[in-house]
This record gives sequence, structure tokens and C-alpha cells, in this order.
Amino acid sequence: ALLPLLLDSNFLMMGENAPVFGRDPRSGDIALQCGIALADTTVDAVCRALLALSDAATKLKPALAAVASVPRAPDPAGRA
Repeated sequence: ALLPLLLDSNFLMMGENAPVFGRDPRSGDIALQCGIALADTTVDAVCRALLALSDAATKLKPALAAVASVPRAPDPAGRA
């Protein structure tokens, strides 16, 4: 149930250097990432990127908490 929610969120946040959700295949942890071009980065650009990441995570927090509370079937490969 969690992965479709994250994929839908990625679709809605599309754009150049938009934040995206991903899943670490080793740990199963969810990461929220945003690309920033360092060659022409300003402090304001970094602040905007951090705010975008914070806003995206804040909006999804209730839904992620609800999905995380649903028991999952064990992974056949033995991973989380």
C-alpha cells in the first residue's frame, strides 16, 4: 500500500530537481531526495529545496503513518 502512495506523490511533484521518494533496497527505508546543481547554487536555492522537501514530507506524514501501521507480508527474499 505504501509504494503506490509514494509513486503517486512522485508523479504529483514532477519538475526539474523536484523532490522524489525512493526506497533503499537493502534496509527498506524510505528516502526523500532533491537534486541541487552545485555549480550555480545559492543559499536561497538550498533553502527552497529544503522547504520543498519538508513540505512534501509533512503533507504525506499522516498517510505514511497509516500505511506503516498495516502489517506487511514477509518479504520472500528475507529483507525488510
